[in-house]
Amino acid sequence: MKRATKVLAAIVESDEDFEDRMDAYVKAGGEVPKDFLEQLDRARRVWQRIRDDSAPDEFASLPSMFQKAIVELLTIREDGKTLVEILRIVTDKSTTKAIRKALHILRRKGVEVPEVETKQPEAKAAKTEQQKPSSIVTLPLADGSQELYLVGKFGREFHVVSMVIYHGEGIRDYGTFSASKAALRDLKEKLTEIGRAPIEVSYELAYSLIERAMRWHDERGTAPPQGFISTLRRWEKPKDAARIDAPQHTDDWRSAIADSIKLFDHPPFNHWVLPWEEERKFEQKVNEIYTSRVIPTEAKKIELISDQINRTVDEFFGEHRELFAGIFRDAAELLHISDRRELARIALAVAIALEDTSLPPSRIPFLRAIISKRLMLRTPEGAKSFDEIEREPVIKQGDKTSDGSKSPGGIIIPG
Repeated sequence: MKRATKVLAAIVESDEDFEDRMDAYVKAGGEVPKDFLEQLDRARRVWQRIRDDSAPDEFASLPSMFQKAIVELLTIREDGKTLVEILRIVTDKSTTKAIRKALHILRRKGVEVPEVETKQPEAKAAKTEQQKPSSIVTLPLADGSQELYLVGKFGREFHVVSMVIYHGEGIRDYGTFSASKAALRDLKEKLTEIGRAPIEVSYELAYSLIERAMRWHDERGTAPPQGFISTLRRWEKPKDAARIDAPQHTDDWRSAIADSIKLFDHPPFNHWVLPWEEERKFEQKVNEIYTSRVIPTEAKKIELISDQINRTVDEFFGEHRELFAGIFRDAAELLHISDRRELARIALAVAIALEDTSLPPSRIPFLRAIISKRLMLRTPEGAKSFDEIEREPVIKQGDKTSDGSKSPGGIIIPG
């Protein structure tokens, strides 16, 4: 703590640029870890606001050593008023003790210090209950990624740790920011607009998803982004484990997978696509079939393309059964939490079907449609999706159309 006070005092009281001061400090032989510098910069900004006669709510989110460093600087300045103000918002017990000790010292010196309000136990309990806002997690995309926003309340502000979690891999990116209630509502609306399907979940559930991601890192021998672990340590670990009452099995899963095509009516499933390299390989094979002069009829080409769709689905999802079964189980639980029970039942059925290795993935309509709905062929009436064409009689290439023109050939693969 002495070190934090010394470094903070040396830097924040200067009017020089922060980065220039830090460069000089390091060149002079000072060695501090990156996370320390990040927190020091935050403490510097908080201290500057305090010097401008405001006690910002961000003070409560600083690491304890910097909270106490600022308390020590305020004691040196004999600023009892600000000490009392930050005492009202701080939650760290050691910092609270340090502030009360500082106020006692100032009173003994004869410094005028405002009265400290005594908090009633009932009011404290009510406040604690209010400090559990909903966190946000999005439904997973086809690459297994989902965004998670762990939300906590410190004083009067919401603080957020945002991250992208990849199923089975872990955390690839994270950031932190402060937000108001309105900003959190705007965030949720923005995620909805771009088709990410945000769902409000409990702090406990969001934290458990982070812990699971950390286990994936351990299993794979990888590490989360630099600074993430130290950031997470500043957040309270829930005392109780997250409870999810979502069903883990459904006896009618075989009939439910027939309804899986309905997932395409809802985000983010309507944005699901195969990885680019898989789509590219599929497009090349379909083009070979569709432009072939050896295959005599349009109907035969449609049949061969349909077979190629099945092969592509079976190869890709067959190789990644376990991954996608887990992704769909996650989706089923989140849909259940958001009270979309029918979609949750369908997602769970897809997960169970993938876990049943005797069932080819191409028998799951949603998985097959990921490809067929993006594949479009030219017809006399215009471009049509492949799944439409499979249900209609096919006009052969070169046949006369109603207006007397010949039907065009070719293929369109939407990007």
